[in-house]
Amino acid sequence: MGLQESESLTCKVNVTLPYTTPVVGLKFKPAVRVLGITSLPAPQHNKKFSWLVSSTSSDHHFSFFDLYREKITCSVHHLQLATIQCMSCVALDMPVRESYYCSKQCFLDLWPQHKARHCLAAESVSKASNDCYSLMGRLRSSGSWTDFGIDSIFVESETLVEREGKTWIKVGSSETYVPSMDDFGFCLMFESLAIDCSLGFPLSEIKSIMTDPVIIPPHPCPRHMIQIQHLKEPRNIVFESQSSNADTFSVLSYNILSDIYASRSAHVKCPGWALAWEYRRKNLLLEITGYDADIICLQEVQSDHLENYFKPKLTKRGYSVTYKKKALQVIFVWVPSIVHISDG
Repeated sequence: MGLQESESLTCKVNVTLPYTTPVVGLKFKPAVRVLGITSLPAPQHNKKFSWLVSSTSSDHHFSFFDLYREKITCSVHHLQLATIQCMSCVALDMPVRESYYCSKQCFLDLWPQHKARHCLAAESVSKASNDCYSLMGRLRSSGSWTDFGIDSIFVESETLVEREGKTWIKVGSSETYVPSMDDFGFCLMFESLAIDCSLGFPLSEIKSIMTDPVIIPPHPCPRHMIQIQHLKEPRNIVFESQSSNADTFSVLSYNILSDIYASRSAHVKCPGWALAWEYRRKNLLLEITGYDADIICLQEVQSDHLENYFKPKLTKRGYSVTYKKKALQVIFVWVPSIVHISDG
């Protein structure tokens, strides 16, 4: 690092993962903070992000490359089905036939020639359009090219990168990432960089952090009900869904555990990903609606979770919804055709 470059680095980036094990289909968003390296606050800045996935699986599943695409064959080994496609080729209007490969090793073996074709195609498109910014936009839209500056387009936009002697594949450039089945069994790496707002030069070193291998979420286990014994009076307690008639209706009371209380410190035996709201909310809705109750009382519901998730989901299922924020964040949900609840 030169003297001038080191003097321009006035910030440092701190990254904290919400949990260490990403889950297929679950949005993963690290917490990123930019701090000044002196007593002064960090200057005005933008943040750049990059998501990488390892090119080798920790448990030999290699599922990043094992999804067959419509029986298309490899551009190199013509008798083998293609399992990976380079989307940068598509963005550069290169022959689609040349973008398919049969395996990770096939793609890695041909990467030097493949990269050279990218550069030639990018140069050709740039000359034809005479618009470098338009070219960069097309490359970024492919999901495999980052945007760290026009001058470094052919360096920073590589699909494959080396990190500490290992090969990684760029899969995203936003602050969040949703792992897919392609990522199952592979580690992810998140990189963040602070840059100057106007000139675009780096204000910090690149901060990198690696996750554990991506997992597939387990199927939710059915709740094990405990029958109440030794009741003073005989009662008919039924946990299965019930259909109402003119004289009866069913009521469900359920504490969903507010997100602010779903912390690792309070639930040390529960994995971090299972405490994430994006994971819990789907399972909660599945169980709650499975009881088919006429009236549902949900406790510890945050207002944003109500508006962004529960209200639209339950409304689609024919329920009316009201929110009693002063009453310990309680939602009342009911079937209008069976139950009438007045505002008083």
